[in-house]
Amino acid sequence: MSFLKILAYIFNLTLLGYITYLIYNKVKTYQLGRYFIPGLIIKVAAGIAVGLVYKYYYISGDTYAFYEEAVRLVNIAYRHPVDYAKILLVNEIPDQFAELLVMKFQPRAFFTAKLASIVNLITYNNYWLTGIYFSYFSYLGMWYLANMLASKFQDTKFYSAIAFLFFPSVLFWSSGVTKESLVMGCLCFIVGFSIPYLIISQKISYPRIILMALFLWILLKLKYYYVGVLIPVMAANFIVAFLRLNFKFVQKNYYTHFGSWLLVFTLILLFASTIHPNLRAENFLQSVVTTHNQIYELSSPEDLIAYNKLDPTVSSILINLPKALYSGLFRPSLLDARTIFQYWVGFENLVLLILTIGALFRIFRNREFPHRILIFSMVVYICILAAFMALSSPNFGTLVRYKIAFLPFFIYLIILNNPMVDKLFQLFKLTPKT
Repeated sequence: MSFLKILAYIFNLTLLGYITYLIYNKVKTYQLGRYFIPGLIIKVAAGIAVGLVYKYYYISGDTYAFYEEAVRLVNIAYRHPVDYAKILLVNEIPDQFAELLVMKFQPRAFFTAKLASIVNLITYNNYWLTGIYFSYFSYLGMWYLANMLASKFQDTKFYSAIAFLFFPSVLFWSSGVTKESLVMGCLCFIVGFSIPYLIISQKISYPRIILMALFLWILLKLKYYYVGVLIPVMAANFIVAFLRLNFKFVQKNYYTHFGSWLLVFTLILLFASTIHPNLRAENFLQSVVTTHNQIYELSSPEDLIAYNKLDPTVSSILINLPKALYSGLFRPSLLDARTIFQYWVGFENLVLLILTIGALFRIFRNREFPHRILIFSMVVYICILAAFMALSSPNFGTLVRYKIAFLPFFIYLIILNNPMVDKLFQLFKLTPKT
């Protein structure tokens, strides 16, 4: 190992250690303060595991493709910093580098590589250190949201820690040099910043508003279809919270809450369909089916969800929607499994199915829960993403990664005061409040 590589390890690990020290001193008294360091260690280990799995098991993958493109960008930065700045800021690629950059016609992948290149400048093109930074960002966002949920709903802190920090698939697939790491960090910060206003009408500070805008822009660049669901759901919640705060007739009328939420959600959904061509009504179904067909042709039959004559019509989508929703939430199952990873995910999905059944019995016990509109909006977000991800990404491997955007929310929802989980705690003499 060269002296510069050793120096890169020393500098970056010292920097991250110091940042962690500062953050921990601030958050150690928070609801999930005791989980911060253990969770961070496991998260970093998960990011390293992602790199090892793709290197020795899958042989290749997006994570190394992003890294290699980032290395090419860093090499440009060393020799031609002005050209690098143009590529980074305005996506202007000089002709002399056109053949060098292989992702230039893949906007989301190229954007990920550009972000990775910024980190690579600090890590001296060290894949593992760059992966730690990606995992660190993902963890900060997910811990922030989990802690925010725990602070506003103090009886649920153990549930939020499990769902966002320690559930195996969530932990693994939101780590390392991946789009999902960036996506989950941004997504969770956005939701976390919003919760105080939605729960207790606390104003959002200007720095947080700026960060929300930045994270929303990054999310739009990486996964525009997440934004297409997130914006209507969040906007509907914000507007209903505003109405509840300023209009007395809305304050205690849940029918007005739900009616207002559905109206605003529908209107904003129509607006969100203008932020990307593939989200427009006339293109959306065609885009879903086209993506489905492309993935279908590249996948093995045993790794696919088989739909009934899927075509870009409303009737075809509706016919296949129930299977897509179930598949998005609970597949691959143990019956679908062919590899050790699929068996593991299949076991997780079996547990989630059982817990979902248990959660259905809880619905009738929580009629007086004061924030039912938040639960309802979470269900809408989960169901839309689960169904349409399964339709457009019928490959189990792809689906497992993509469902990370809603999986921790789904887990949190179904384990929250679940009778089965409560009995399990009682069996082992544990309490979810600790």
